[in-house]
Amino acid sequence: MMRLQLDVILVFLYYYWWIIVLIIVIPLIIWFISKLIKSKTIIVGLGKGPERKDDYKNLEWLKYQYYDLGRSIQDIADDQGESMVLIRKWLDKLESPPEDLSDIE
Repeated sequence: MMRLQLDVILVFLYYYWWIIVLIIVIPLIIWFISKLIKSKTIIVGLGKGPERKDDYKNLEWLKYQYYDLGRSIQDIADDQGESMVLIRKWLDKLESPPEDLSDIE
């Protein structure tokens, strides 16, 4: 009797293994991938990493990177984990004339 039950189970598993995959394995894979995406560990090289640096807010550092080292805006943006638009805005601050300080005296 026990042998018959085991045979029935094995035959079921042999012919319907894909049901087990659909019910158990695929949801586990989807859950695991969603966790990786949320932690951004599989999104490498897209400019948005788990850590964002704030070096670009230091105008001296940005001036050195862009003008002295000749790095492109895209390269700096990728390194900092930010967009090109944001780095361009900070570069515009470098290129804009300083405020008139004559009324401070």
